[in-house]
Amino acid sequence: MFHVSVQRVGHRRLLAIRGWLKRGLFGSAIACFSHSAAAQVLRDPPTPFGPLVYDNTFIRSSTPIGVSEGLKNIPLDDSAGWLLNLGGSLRERCESFSNSAFDFGDTGGVSGESYIMHRLLLSGDFHFGTLLRTFLQLGDELEAGRQPGPQPTDIDRGNLAQGFFEINLPAGTDATVNLRAGRQEMMFGSNRLVDIREGPNIRQSFDGVRAWATRGNLRIDAFWTRPVFNRQGWFDDHADPTQKFFGVYATTPVKAVPGLSADVYYLELDRNGALLDAGVADDRRHSVGTRWFGTGGAFDYNFEGTYQFGEFGFRHVRAFALFSDSGYTLVSTAWRPRLALKADVVSGGDSRGMGTLGTFYPLFPKNNYFNESNLQTPMNYMDLYPYAQIQPRRNLAFISGVDVLWRQNIHDSLYQPPGIPVVPGDVNTNRFLGEALNLQGEWQATPNLDVNAALVRFFTDGFLSNAGGKDVTWTGLWATFNF
Repeated sequence: MFHVSVQRVGHRRLLAIRGWLKRGLFGSAIACFSHSAAAQVLRDPPTPFGPLVYDNTFIRSSTPIGVSEGLKNIPLDDSAGWLLNLGGSLRERCESFSNSAFDFGDTGGVSGESYIMHRLLLSGDFHFGTLLRTFLQLGDELEAGRQPGPQPTDIDRGNLAQGFFEINLPAGTDATVNLRAGRQEMMFGSNRLVDIREGPNIRQSFDGVRAWATRGNLRIDAFWTRPVFNRQGWFDDHADPTQKFFGVYATTPVKAVPGLSADVYYLELDRNGALLDAGVADDRRHSVGTRWFGTGGAFDYNFEGTYQFGEFGFRHVRAFALFSDSGYTLVSTAWRPRLALKADVVSGGDSRGMGTLGTFYPLFPKNNYFNESNLQTPMNYMDLYPYAQIQPRRNLAFISGVDVLWRQNIHDSLYQPPGIPVVPGDVNTNRFLGEALNLQGEWQATPNLDVNAALVRFFTDGFLSNAGGKDVTWTGLWATFNF
């Protein structure tokens, strides 16, 4: 099946892809093995600013942090450990689309648009010794120019992005127990199911409680939350009463195999009035999965499998997802090229039928797992994505590849974030979706300033083109200043 579908790429598309590459434009794909997930392409960026601000630590002898040096480790008292870290992040992001949402007007597609997104986050991290901590983060997010209007994740004039209390208790040698209550961001594993939603303007946060215990390199998290419902006004966001999200996530090294680590998890998401191609109904999902990842010499690997069961209305849900991202780094070669392949299968199934529903729902995923355009979300698809990554300098990197995509089940739709069917899944029986060319460059100009430029060109085919969809071009330029 894959062999036949790849042949359908055709001579016209191969010539077009070659032309894009010759012009040297930058596009988007996320390197799975970036050691700092704040980076988009860089594998080892020289900056202490990570994606979860509350996890950042600032030690005087570590990498310089530029203009924010005086904002860190401010003493609150003469007692050891009583300190305050102030900080923030300013991101300005410009995006341009031709044929957004493949120009399907019913799902918000337009023939052309250019817009700018602004995001300012300010934080205060209060440490009262080693046992008690309070973290506060305020946000301001604005957008201008999007057609036909702003999306739900575009505008929030003033909001409590995060705010929680945390208790940290020692539990013996090399072990701790922690409890956190309040509004907080969460990331687990490779962020395929739980992510901070960095690409859009408003990041994903949750109201609830979270507890975790560590012993050596073993960590077990348990949480009960509701996702935050964002509104455009001043400090009017609230926990979404129509959704509940809770579960347990554990990660540990596998001592029997050098370089190998494993995650296991159980996650449950309950949604009232959920929308799928199958209709609108209450959706209750249990997700059980595992991830195996690590390195062996020049090889790196990351494999994950998730099984879902539950109910969508009166229908039983049985769905699955298999993800992989493996690469080989030519360490002794200039620019340390990494040659890699992503291969994924995510189930769909009989969305217009009456029996068991096979449509996988990805919870709160990293939608820029595919590319920065956020054209699709991981539901009912298969893909093969060979890509290459080079790093000419420690603070400069580029990545490029072509993602070839199919529907996993021809009786279900292609979905765009946050899980909305692009067109009805039964408009035709074609499986092939097309190819997405992704190119991107990232420059860590200073420890505080990170700059990205990206291009995505999606060549529609099969299901999309026969339904009236058009080729998509997306370009983006964004800069993030952390302090």
